[in-house]
Amino acid sequence: MSRIRKPIASIPTAELIVTDYLLSNHVHVRQTRDGVILLDLRRDQYLSLNLDQVAALRHRVSGWTEATPSDTDAANSQDPSASRLIVELTRRGILTTSALNGKPVTEAQLQPTEASLCDQRLPLPAQRLRYAAALILACVRTSATLRLRSLGAAIAGVERRKKSATVVNDPARLREAMSVYCWLRPFLYTQKEKCLFDSLTLVNYLASQNLYPQLVFGVRGRPFLAHAWVQDDTCALNYTADYVKTYAPILVI
Repeated sequence: MSRIRKPIASIPTAELIVTDYLLSNHVHVRQTRDGVILLDLRRDQYLSLNLDQVAALRHRVSGWTEATPSDTDAANSQDPSASRLIVELTRRGILTTSALNGKPVTEAQLQPTEASLCDQRLPLPAQRLRYAAALILACVRTSATLRLRSLGAAIAGVERRKKSATVVNDPARLREAMSVYCWLRPFLYTQKEKCLFDSLTLVNYLASQNLYPQLVFGVRGRPFLAHAWVQDDTCALNYTADYVKTYAPILVI
């Protein structure tokens, strides 16, 4: 994804006597077999925690304790290095003690992707020019948004718009709108290394047609990769199902 810096910035295991920390509202989390990946929307950055660091946090951060925590996890949470790690994460704005600015740790939920529209041959609708104008306008607006605003501000705008909208399920109109997107998009820009721009453009375009699919951010561990795509129910819209299934969702809007 073009806006988020890579590779992952590792947080050092470097004293606060507080036992109930929260994840900051602008941070999202996904567990992998190597540890945890954090998406910090305020800094437009991904961070990583290794397994030892995750174990040290389980009993100190709300929602991070497993149903059957091990004795090792409990011991690690009392280690002085755990306090130093929490101090560092709090300094960076990843953790907070404020109930207003924080939330318990939860992972994003997404229905399994089973199909995709981008690899189907969709007939162009009679009103293709109206759709084309809306797509071009969405492309221009998305470019300006990413140039002038932070990723967090852009995402907040998508969330506010979707919450205030009356969402109507209209598969036929979605296929019409997607047919014009699939036809015109290659003439406007390339998708290569532009998944964030492409996905934001698509959700902005579809919103102009009163269509509100999910904007998804996904990650995978070593080697670290991040991706963004748009999904409606179990159908990926702008990337193939086989490709997006290789990523675990870290943020779903």
